[in-house]
Amino acid sequence: MCKLIVLLIVLLIVYSVHIKQMSSHITRIFQFLPFFLLSVITHLTFATGSELPVSWDAQCVLNTKTNTFMVFDNSKFYLTARHNDSIWEKHVYKYLPEDLLFSDFNRLYRGLSTENGKILFIHRGVGEVYELRNDSVVRIDQSFNHKNQYGAAVFPYKNRVYAIGGYGLFTTKNLFIFFSESKEWTLMPSDVIMEARLGHDYQITDDCVYIFGGYFKKEGDVPLKRNDCWKFDFTTESWTKLGQLNLFFEKYSRATSITSPLELYFDAPYIYRLNCAENKVEKYMNADILHISKGYFDTSKNFILLDHIIGDKRFLSLHNSNSILQKKISETNFYTESWLTTNKKIGALILAVLGLLVVVLFRQNLKSSILRRNNGKNKIVKINNDFYIKDIAVRDYFNGKDLELFLCFLRNKEEYLDLNTLDDIFISDVNVTTIALKKRREQSYKLIKDRLSIILDMPIGEIFIESLDDSDKRIKKIKLNAKLF
Repeated sequence: MCKLIVLLIVLLIVYSVHIKQMSSHITRIFQFLPFFLLSVITHLTFATGSELPVSWDAQCVLNTKTNTFMVFDNSKFYLTARHNDSIWEKHVYKYLPEDLLFSDFNRLYRGLSTENGKILFIHRGVGEVYELRNDSVVRIDQSFNHKNQYGAAVFPYKNRVYAIGGYGLFTTKNLFIFFSESKEWTLMPSDVIMEARLGHDYQITDDCVYIFGGYFKKEGDVPLKRNDCWKFDFTTESWTKLGQLNLFFEKYSRATSITSPLELYFDAPYIYRLNCAENKVEKYMNADILHISKGYFDTSKNFILLDHIIGDKRFLSLHNSNSILQKKISETNFYTESWLTTNKKIGALILAVLGLLVVVLFRQNLKSSILRRNNGKNKIVKINNDFYIKDIAVRDYFNGKDLELFLCFLRNKEEYLDLNTLDDIFISDVNVTTIALKKRREQSYKLIKDRLSIILDMPIGEIFIESLDDSDKRIKKIKLNAKLF
């Protein structure tokens, strides 16, 4: 790239020296050469594959709706590049707040994109919120600069912005808040059990956010490393400690990173691709990344924006993912499950198995106990919803319509039943005539009495108790004798 630009400049110099020696026709042709060369140089300097020079305070935001990288580094315009476009396109600001210097704005506010494509800028201490709206930067919050969560993880989830952790008022926080529809910051309803931290990273998968790494400032303002990984489930509003990280991620303090999930970690000549949800780290080797400090995927994961640090200069460039992640050399766990997490799973499984065994044993013991109490006694015993006679279920003594009729008496053993009201049991069993129904019903009734008399060793006349209907003495009602139970 540089060699090509130098060559074009040399051509311009040669042109300026020798143009007067050319013929008039050739002169007219070469009059357009400077404009052509300058346009080529301009085009190449803004090419996506080339390095785009930016300041230390420049920040880049990925518009997740349009999958477009946006660079904010100039008070007159911002740049955008989508996928493998050949040019960073300029967009002139229509309005910037007059009471806020752009240098302060770019240094003190960090940009992010929500799912619906809104570009927001949140103060680094959390508080004021601005939005890029129709190329105008306008303030939208009803808050103030809290200056209470510097170094917090600020991330979007379903078009809402959240901030967790940070440092302020000489204290490291585990504060978890969100920017509500009332344009104010509101405390999340869940209790945060994650230890306080700042400078940590995050990933979002489905309905969970993973928080890992970071620091904790203790006495003497000395930062202590946090080397663990936590998960917050938005559906259950619950926290889970997943375990200890297998590698720690040092921060690059000079370059301003974009507010984006940490999915790529560079430690030349190695690149680590992180996956919290699958507890996986893929390690790649690439000898051409010696000056790369950070890299960020687009939404398709097919392209990566690289952040170069060369001496005291900084550059951005967009590349195909396959050209960066070329040689995979290993794969390991992202974190090692903590003793508590592992034993919680094992303990829960053991408790579940023990609980099931207790229930089974309890029911068996209850059944055995009831049967033992009635051992040697000719009684009908009910255990749960089943009836037994001499340790044998009544279903083994009766079947078909006889069983249905007997169960009807058992379930209504406290009531007198009119046999005429039980005809529905036998309708599907015989021809639908009154005589046939009565005959089949009497057969079943007699079979039950005879069989119970034999099984329970009781006189046949004591199996059922008969009574007359109070309103109509011609109607006979019957029920099982209480002595049977």
